[in-house]
Amino acid sequence: MRIFTKLRELFNKLNKFLIIKTVKKTDIESLIQEITELSYQTTFLSTVSHELRTPLAIIKECIYLITDEVKGPLTPEQKQIMLIAEKNYLRLDKLVTDLVLMSEIESNRIKLVYADLNIKEFISSICAKYKKVAEGKKIIIKTLFQSPETPLMVELDKLKMEIVFNNIISNSIRFIKDGGSVQIMLNDLPNCVEIRLQDIGNSPTPKNVNLLLEIFRQDGRSPRSGYQGLGLGLPISKGIVMMHKGTLEINTISEKGIEVVVTLPKRKN
Repeated sequence: MRIFTKLRELFNKLNKFLIIKTVKKTDIESLIQEITELSYQTTFLSTVSHELRTPLAIIKECIYLITDEVKGPLTPEQKQIMLIAEKNYLRLDKLVTDLVLMSEIESNRIKLVYADLNIKEFISSICAKYKKVAEGKKIIIKTLFQSPETPLMVELDKLKMEIVFNNIISNSIRFIKDGGSVQIMLNDLPNCVEIRLQDIGNSPTPKNVNLLLEIFRQDGRSPRSGYQGLGLGLPISKGIVMMHKGTLEINTISEKGIEVVVTLPKRKN
């Protein structure tokens, strides 16, 4: 359950307690303590992620000053060391960006900018970005669209929706075994579009796939690349989809396969 949603529920419960005179004092005190602890978590998450922005920006500039050899040429060994530093900076920057985005989603501070979008073309363009990575792992990415040349227009925030499908597709490629496949199907329904992404070759399918939609949860999955994130990608994606008045669900389709189902209204309400 999302932190801010949980906070709202606790405050509503506290209001009811204050109205009902028969409620025990200990129940109210326990509820207040739970609200306080949860508030500390949200404040910590938001503050730390934003405070890391400035030092990260400085680290970035220092790394590129050195790698661009502004201060003098580098030896091959020094170049290798700086490549390692840059790789770890990019990883940390991604983690902080996800923390900031999750905090903004939880506190409803994101504004959507809607525009008409051909959803078929949009998803195909995102898949194309991951083609080289997938080929390197012998993973096949397929888009199975009916009448692919016929546009299917949907009103969405393009930049935010890119985050959603980048997270979903990159997750599939990262956790799938070499030789697996990723299939993306699209169904044109009366008032919405349904996008189904299936990855076959997971290693293995998590026991409870719904845990993957909770923040900081990965349910013990082991990425093939060795990269271990914070488990924010899918919760962020679900938050953005819900802001569009859509849904995001995860299903188990086999012992080694997961299906992510996204439904989006064709027009904003």
